[in-house]
Amino acid sequence: IPGQQWVGVQELLMKNGDKTYRKPRKNLSVFSGLVKCGVCGENMRPKIHRPDSDAFSYVCQKKENSKCSLCNNKNIPGEHFDKTMIEFIWKAVEERKGVFDELIKVIDGVMEDHNEQKENEINAFENSLSKNRHAITNLIDKLKYIDAPAISEDILNEVKKLKEKNQQLEKRIDLLSQTKKQTDQYKNTAAMFQTIVSHNLNLLDSLDIQEKREFIRLLIEKIVVNGQDVAIYFLGNSSS
Repeated sequence: IPGQQWVGVQELLMKNGDKTYRKPRKNLSVFSGLVKCGVCGENMRPKIHRPDSDAFSYVCQKKENSKCSLCNNKNIPGEHFDKTMIEFIWKAVEERKGVFDELIKVIDGVMEDHNEQKENEINAFENSLSKNRHAITNLIDKLKYIDAPAISEDILNEVKKLKEKNQQLEKRIDLLSQTKKQTDQYKNTAAMFQTIVSHNLNLLDSLDIQEKREFIRLLIEKIVVNGQDVAIYFLGNSSS
């Protein structure tokens, strides 16, 4: 990205360098969490200019916390940065469309296999859970007909062990279910990505902030900004 595109806005931002920034109330930044300071390596977080404004800038966290004593990297105008980055990334996607199509097919296949494996594990754990519950019911029924305290104690200990096993099984089922749900979300995002790549940038513009973030995170590892220089690191590749 040519440095001269940033000079004007950087000079304007430097005039306002002493102002206090706050996190955007509406979470407007598309690249939040991906922008890194090229001077010190810290995150550059989105901050609004005024409480009554939606305009924001990306500001180095170390610079802000140290009041510029530990980092002097320039602030980045958020809306302009996001728009420019999306256009640049989209151009890169169009140039590599065939590669991305193949990548999506691979991702989709891996996720499908992953989900099938998790589904099988969940079914196995639920089957064990059902058997244990049935065993607990039978053991408790036996207590009605046993007068010997020692045997009753053994049965209660066995019930306790089964309940502890069930607690572990329930935790595993819950964890697997959450993982499967997350994989489903990734699949939906991948499908959305494929649709966008197959059409045009206008479809990307129609997405909300969260959907744009999910799309971008399928492509970008990080964006490093050092003054006028911007380096975009695509996942699995070097910077552009």
